[in-house]
Amino acid sequence: MHHSHLNRRQRVKRTNRQGVVLLIVLVAIVVLGAALTQVARANSRANIAVQRQQRALQQRWGMLTCQRAVLPAGQGAFLGSDFVAKQSAKLRQKYRHQIADQVELGGQKFDLLLADEDAKANLNAIYDLGGTSACEKAMRDTIDLGDSRSIQLRPQRRSLGEFDAAVSRAGSSRLGNQQSGSDQGDDDEAADEIEPGFLPPAFRSWGDVLDFDAVIQNAGDVRQIAKTTQNVTLWGTGRLNVWRASDDAIIAVCREVVQDGLARRIQQRVRTAPLSQIDLVLRQTVTNEEDRRKVSELLADSSQCASLWVEANDGQTRRQQLSVLISDETGLTRTIVFQFP
Repeated sequence: MHHSHLNRRQRVKRTNRQGVVLLIVLVAIVVLGAALTQVARANSRANIAVQRQQRALQQRWGMLTCQRAVLPAGQGAFLGSDFVAKQSAKLRQKYRHQIADQVELGGQKFDLLLADEDAKANLNAIYDLGGTSACEKAMRDTIDLGDSRSIQLRPQRRSLGEFDAAVSRAGSSRLGNQQSGSDQGDDDEAADEIEPGFLPPAFRSWGDVLDFDAVIQNAGDVRQIAKTTQNVTLWGTGRLNVWRASDDAIIAVCREVVQDGLARRIQQRVRTAPLSQIDLVLRQTVTNEEDRRKVSELLADSSQCASLWVEANDGQTRRQQLSVLISDETGLTRTIVFQFP
């Protein structure tokens, strides 16, 4: 009986040890499974991050390729069309101031919008003539009514009119001090400070003109900027290429020198006159010599500045880029690039 009782105790101990071992194995399996799950999740996140980085790299590469290949070719096409259009009035309507297209690079699609910036009303030129109120009116006359809620002008300097008025006041003050025998040193310093000299643009980017939050609220994203600014610009020579510009852009520019009625007559005469006779149009339309000179400084029959909007969209990530190619009088070019998330 004693022997039977001993065997039973040994069997119980052995069963307990086996249960403990089984429990340890089960715990180990659970821990290992959890660890493998975490590793799998980490690998999945890493793979997603790598894929995102790969798509972002492809998008940046594609945008850079479009900028370097399409933008210079587009500017050359605009310059060439200016030359050809001057040979025959019948060809004028065939040349638009912007062209939309789509290309595929590396399995991703890129929407392109090539535009002639000199065929748009230049807000910097308008600002120097009429200040902020003139720019607001030009914007409202050239964009859709719904987009006008996005206008928020933040010029980086005073207009030329304000500079001229300040210089005139300083000159008058200095003359008064001379007549009264007062010390004029402070007035000379003030005049030097407000002397315009070389002035940077008042508006350097669309962030100085539009409220991006309002744009997104109205349209859903910043893609609306390209549409909103199709008839206005911040770059270029400051002279409007009337042969490709819209009627609204011509009127908006001329109106800063002459009254609305005369600005509309200039626009109508431009549409019916031979392409190479812009000076003749102004001589026949604007009788005031000073006004005619000012208007002629704002109008042209050729372009030197082109822009390219590029949108990359792979279904998950969308990016936009605006590139502006500017040529100076010597033929040298420079490119300004703006990135939009």
